[in-house]
Amino acid sequence: MDDTRGDDLHSGQPDQPDQPEEHPPAFHPPPLPAQGQPIPVPPYLGYSPPTPGQPAYYPQYGLQPLQAVPSSPRRYVIPVVIVVLGIFLASAAFILGGEPARFMTVGLEIAPLAILAVLAYGGTKNSVAAVFTYVWLVLVALAVLFNSFANVLIVVMNTNALPTAGSRPSLSELFKPGAGVILLLTMLLLMLATFIAFSMLLRPVRGLMSRIMPIDPDNFVHKIALVVLTLILFTSFVPLVVLGGKPPILEIITNVSPQSATGDSGLGVTPLDLVYQFVWTIPAVLVAAGWPAVRRFRAMLVRLGMVRPSAAQVLIGVGTGLVMAVVAALVIDPG
Repeated sequence: MDDTRGDDLHSGQPDQPDQPEEHPPAFHPPPLPAQGQPIPVPPYLGYSPPTPGQPAYYPQYGLQPLQAVPSSPRRYVIPVVIVVLGIFLASAAFILGGEPARFMTVGLEIAPLAILAVLAYGGTKNSVAAVFTYVWLVLVALAVLFNSFANVLIVVMNTNALPTAGSRPSLSELFKPGAGVILLLTMLLLMLATFIAFSMLLRPVRGLMSRIMPIDPDNFVHKIALVVLTLILFTSFVPLVVLGGKPPILEIITNVSPQSATGDSGLGVTPLDLVYQFVWTIPAVLVAAGWPAVRRFRAMLVRLGMVRPSAAQVLIGVGTGLVMAVVAALVIDPG
């Protein structure tokens, strides 16, 4: 009788344990979702069909990381076409001169804000666009400050004593009495307005502002918009404060001759200029609402509240307009 076990004992070799049979890995089901959350039904993100002979695998429930989807080049066709067409029309308008040039001049006053909005929307997705947004923000801020300072400067200057080819007036002749104090106060107030506006770049300051207005302190677009609007708001009051409550444009028109106020000096504001401003404001508002950078046209209209009104809203609007017309005709201007 051949006893292999006995041979192993005599040989001094220990018994070799039996090799366990190979089994597929045990299937551990994913944890159940929290109470109140529905169980998703595959296929969903992360699900893959099981391999034959292997148990099915289901990823954990909940939010899964989204895969980056490359943007289509067609998305940038419309903005590029608009920019190229705008440059062509602007060049043609300035070449023609007259009203077309005046129309484009009005547009140059509004276009920088629209460009800032486009860069701000791009800055939410691209760090390079964010850098250009800050650079353009500084340029827009300088333009706003210059406009406010120029409104004061032109009031305190003697426009009739401006230097010509054969004359060099002194400072006392060039400026009105007390102009130095007014200009110094203007610069101090503009510096204060700039400090307040750019403090909105700080997260704690925006957090405080979010308590009194509906903004997201962590939104890049809201941050840039808050800086610009704060700067425009406070700098608009500076000329009124330093000039004793007198509007600069009224002082300019009062101090210049009627011919220069309505002639080629550009100081006059015609009704056609108001139409030009309204025409330019429409596309600027569309761009500021995110079209076509981040929103499609229909979503942009919803963002602006330009939706079909209800019957009650129509009645309220018509009724309010009639009441205001009656008050204006009988109370404000009865003559």
